[in-house]
Amino acid sequence: MKTNTRQILREEVEKNALGVHVSNPSQKLYIMSGVSGSGKSTKARELGTGGEVFSTDDRIEEVGDYNEFFANMIKSGNFGPLGKMHQVNYENAAKAMERGVNPIVIDNTNLSPSEPKKYVEKALSLGYADENIIFVNIGTGGATAEELANRNSHGVPLDKIKAMIQKYNAHAPLTLEKVINSKGMNENVKNTSKIAFVKLDEASKNKLYTALGNNIPTGWMYMCTI
Repeated sequence: MKTNTRQILREEVEKNALGVHVSNPSQKLYIMSGVSGSGKSTKARELGTGGEVFSTDDRIEEVGDYNEFFANMIKSGNFGPLGKMHQVNYENAAKAMERGVNPIVIDNTNLSPSEPKKYVEKALSLGYADENIIFVNIGTGGATAEELANRNSHGVPLDKIKAMIQKYNAHAPLTLEKVINSKGMNENVKNTSKIAFVKLDEASKNKLYTALGNNIPTGWMYMCTI
């Protein structure tokens, strides 16, 4: 009886935030969180030594020119391709977790808790320990908005950089509790009972898309009326 009691207690202690038994106690998942140009990707590569780094930006560049990719979406009003790239990046990372690649680094901006949620939940479902889900809150890396706009590798303009900083500051620092308790876009839509229509100019529309980031569901399109 005493042995059974000790076994039960040990199993309870070894469960992670999802209530899953910690079967992969040495596996690590790093979640980067920072504004474009902050040095986030440089740090991600350092942390990913011996493992793999997964970035949606890399997935976009694999299929063509990064700036052209976004220009085409803005022109067409269809942001479905961005959602698809995020999904491809997630699926690649999930498969690497299942193969036991260690460490795994998610090098997206991850400015709000909902953005890395499915990566975190996947790792926990595979038996990662809570303490091995590590959030690397880079933020601006100590740079000003103007410096970030000048040095980021994808030409993100100053107004979007400022919006990213504002979003980061609203949620920083990311923690496991914040991520687990966050709601994604689909959950928010499901609980919505009222819809309002707002007319936006082009600059405001682009700011909205930047703020939504990878929360735009796959296949959703921007619709406009005249």
